[in-house]
Amino acid sequence: MSRTIFGWVGDSITEGYGDSIPVSCNGIPGRLLRTALDHAGTVTTIHINMGASGMMVPQYIDIAKGLIGADPTRYTAIFCSIWSPNKPAGQPDGDWPTRAENTLAMREALIAFEAWLLERNIVFLPTFMFGSPFEMGAATGTNPRRVLLQQHLDACLALWPWLLNLNTPVQNPAVTDGPYGLAPTYCDDATHPNSLGYTTMTNYIAPLIDAAFAAAVAAYGFVEPTP
Repeated sequence: MSRTIFGWVGDSITEGYGDSIPVSCNGIPGRLLRTALDHAGTVTTIHINMGASGMMVPQYIDIAKGLIGADPTRYTAIFCSIWSPNKPAGQPDGDWPTRAENTLAMREALIAFEAWLLERNIVFLPTFMFGSPFEMGAATGTNPRRVLLQQHLDACLALWPWLLNLNTPVQNPAVTDGPYGLAPTYCDDATHPNSLGYTTMTNYIAPLIDAAFAAAVAAYGFVEPTP
């Protein structure tokens, strides 16, 4: 039986931190997998969650490469988050993740990962996994972090026009358990979606996946992989 196997690479938002449904099937990948399994008949699409909470872009890519490298012929495509707000231990809070040199390092890691995947005939599908309207502060054009992040997003869109942007569905504060100031717990954190947020993002991204995959395949110029 031919199956489409999607792997999901990213940090805690990909992993599903802040979700209240069972950890074995949480976040966006879990919801997509549950939908596939709930349909009658043979399951032809599988979603595998490789999210690594607390990791920066180069780190979670390295983790994913180890998992994919163990069985590279298994995967059809990899969704990979283009950004993480995480920073090295000891760095002060502030704009560290969005400084120009750091967003450049993120893009360099993503480009190298894309090449690594293509060598294995795996489609690269970038995503902007943005967890909360609180995380970046006020939505103004003068907010330094927001401006720098937008520059990074624009640069990634220029590289990968099929990028799936999940910023839009999380602009409603109701999709998080914020705001800042509350004592964070597993399901009470202003920087992560709550269960409603993950469901909202899943509903937003699900109908866009096929078109993004087709655009990537056309851009790379190879025949759609058949696992």
